[in-house]
Amino acid sequence: MASRPAALPPLAPGVETAAYRIAAESLTNAVRHARARQVSVELTAGPDTLEVKVTDDGSGLRETAVPGVGLASVTERAEEIGGSCSVTGSETGTVVHAVLPLAGPGEHGNPEERRKPTGHEACRALLKTSRPVSRAP
Repeated sequence: MASRPAALPPLAPGVETAAYRIAAESLTNAVRHARARQVSVELTAGPDTLEVKVTDDGSGLRETAVPGVGLASVTERAEEIGGSCSVTGSETGTVVHAVLPLAGPGEHGNPEERRKPTGHEACRALLKTSRPVSRAP
């Protein structure tokens, strides 16, 4: 029996967007560059932070690899809102681990009260459900 994930707390729009973009870029890299067969995305909400961890079983990062625009943007997105991000790779895969503040800079209080649609409503709904979501062919 699958366990039901805990609901995420309301996220500030900047934090929600950063988490979405970090996960999306990490998934793209895992498929496009690492040729990963399995990728997991883990979201963990603490009292003050949201952790986004994307782990793949791909070819990892070569020691001579130069971070491209994608990896640079992942770190930049986290830092823009006061968070951090690390990317570690080995022969058995890559781990992208971002720690984001629940409230971005200047976003204190209940973010739902000021929330404007960000275009990521489908992602937000996906994160709240435990059922697999499939697309019609």
